[in-house]
Amino acid sequence: MVTLLFQGTIKGNLKPEYFAYALIVSVAFCMWAIVDRKFRQLSVARQKNSLGRMDE
Repeated sequence: MVTLLFQGTIKGNLKPEYFAYALIVSVAFCMWAIVDRKFRQLSVARQKNSLGRMDE
């Protein structure tokens, strides 16, 4: 997104639609990464719990 802003400043043709699209896509990917990280942590915790039960 910073690259898009930088390029638009240099060329002077940054359309607000492109910047808004880049902002929305960046937020979507950020949310996806946060949710993915949370579920991976839960999955690892569940695997550790199930392995702990198998050892008993």
